[in-house]
Amino acid sequence: MGWIYVFRDRGYDQGVKIGCDSSADGFTRHQRADSYTPRGIVYEAAWSVDPARYGAASLRSLEETVLHPQLAADLRPLIFPNNGVEWFDATAEQAVGALTALFDRAPDRRCPVVPRSAPWDDLRNPKDVGRGRFRQVLWVYQEHLTGRIKTQRIDDWRAPREVRRTYSRNGFRAVAAFIAAGPAGLEGNRTVQAAWEAALERFGRGEPHAPYGWTAPGTSVEDLARLYAEQGLKPVDPAGAPPDGVKVAYNVAEACAF
Repeated sequence: MGWIYVFRDRGYDQGVKIGCDSSADGFTRHQRADSYTPRGIVYEAAWSVDPARYGAASLRSLEETVLHPQLAADLRPLIFPNNGVEWFDATAEQAVGALTALFDRAPDRRCPVVPRSAPWDDLRNPKDVGRGRFRQVLWVYQEHLTGRIKTQRIDDWRAPREVRRTYSRNGFRAVAAFIAAGPAGLEGNRTVQAAWEAALERFGRGEPHAPYGWTAPGTSVEDLARLYAEQGLKPVDPAGAPPDGVKVAYNVAEACAF
């Protein structure tokens, strides 16, 4: 069993994400999605489904071999540079209507209240201020269409440079990166953490999604670059080789050494 959901970026009526969530309550994907936009993600609807009923071996197989191919006849994909691949150029009502027809029943939930715990961000280490094994990099991202700026710290080099942003309607990409001077270690990571907090204090105050690193409208890459220089950080090429001490990837416990 699992869930097929419909999400929408709160800032847009047009554009929905249709995907699957294998968690028991069907809320895990939404809790992860909220960090991908400065406007928040609306949980529009969901169906509890048994993949075997539709001839699929798994929830992911149902999505890839049954759901998306059939939806493609009615819903066009919504494609921007770096946005998620499961976004469709449709309203929530159009998506719900298409899925209702496909499953031959109304959704099991509409606009539910999603339980919240600590803010989750795929581009941030959850509990890492006291970890000094890998070097933290402070990244700056820019959203397509709006120019909105997100800044976040992480110790792996792969996630910030990924091409597709699963839960992002508009898409965003890494445009700058900064590290603390000196060798990798706890002291440098604390400097990065302090710089990140200073950025949110100056540019994120009052923003509901500041805990995810989203800054206020009008904030520029240059604004953050100046602040991070004041905080003792130095720029590195986001498209280049990883700095010494940065983890190769989130699921690889090895540091880069160049």
